[in-house]
Amino acid sequence: LTNASFLADAGFSGYELPSDWIGVVVFVVLCIMAVSLCTAWCYSPSNQMTLIAALANLLLAIPISNIFGVAGALNHNDLVVRECLGWYQLACLLVALYYTFLVVSEAMAPKVPKLATTPYLEAGDKEYPHEYVGCGKCGEVLSKSWFCSCKTCTDQKVGGCSAFELCHKCVMDHDKTHTVLLWEDDRCKGMVDWEATAQMNQAPEKEPLMPGHSG
Repeated sequence: LTNASFLADAGFSGYELPSDWIGVVVFVVLCIMAVSLCTAWCYSPSNQMTLIAALANLLLAIPISNIFGVAGALNHNDLVVRECLGWYQLACLLVALYYTFLVVSEAMAPKVPKLATTPYLEAGDKEYPHEYVGCGKCGEVLSKSWFCSCKTCTDQKVGGCSAFELCHKCVMDHDKTHTVLLWEDDRCKGMVDWEATAQMNQAPEKEPLMPGHSG
């Protein structure tokens, strides 16, 4: 496949596949990358790892497919392999596009804070009574899939709002002097326990390297 006369006979005169040691090294590196990333995906599957593994396989399949494309000019079986590799590349591309969308969506979506709650029996299983949901502090329009409402601020008519809701960021500006309710999918999940929330979000202390030593 790296012989100029073979390429000329196959109808690919003027084009030559990498035949020196650099081309071999690049191809071996691509193989190692693809195998390593697929192995890493098996041990730690995630959207990011799936995207990386799909792109690595797509990158490796391109030169292999080109090799069989050249050989397919003289051998029908090689041409069949080339067509199969073409479908494989298409599958890798579709997987990469799908997981690119997921990764970008996760990166742009606001991070939901960790909130510990206690039961709030007054809310029961009722839906949230207001159609429009927006943060009373920063004005962000919220989705009913996740938001908080401050009963204290609502009762005090803070900002002249009939209901004082809070977004992912602004809810952490409140404290135990406020009665804050957590809502998910238009249902109240409970009242925020601020002390338990603070403990849950506290960074774990690093263990000393040796017993009795802190450094």
